Amino acid sequence: METGFLHLHNLLRYALLIVLLAAIIRSFSAMFSNAGYGKLDNKLGLWLVLLTHVQIIIGLALYFMKGWHSHISEMAEAAVRYRALEHPLVMIIAAVLITIGRSKGKRKTTDKGKHQFAGILWLIALVLILSRIPSWTLPGMH
Repeated sequence: METGFLHLHNLLRYALLIVLLAAIIRSFSAMFSNAGYGKLDNKLGLWLVLLTHVQIIIGLALYFMKGWHSHISEMAEAAVRYRALEHPLVMIIAAVLITIGRSKGKRKTTDKGKHQFAGILWLIALVLILSRIPSWTLPGMH
């Protein structure tokens, strides 16, 4: 079961990154062209939040199934600290930013404000996510 969750978590990462990039590109292009905030923007944000929350749920399941939470006392070792603290914490922060970007962004009064608020938070989330993807940041981590 762990292996299946791990493969699903790794696969969904790419779907999440694609949707996140599309949402950021859409937000910034709409912001600079003064385009309205429409159904496409709302659906893109919805899919982004949905994928993000599924990733977090699967990630937390893996965190506890693999017992990474029980290695907190071994934080001096970089790989342990990464798995037990850095990766989960940064990904949760990114998920919060993505969620706030959509929920508060769509409530802004102007279309430009909606795109700007969401786009900026999503861009910050993207930077955080890219900084903590395991196979990209530490060799041999999957």
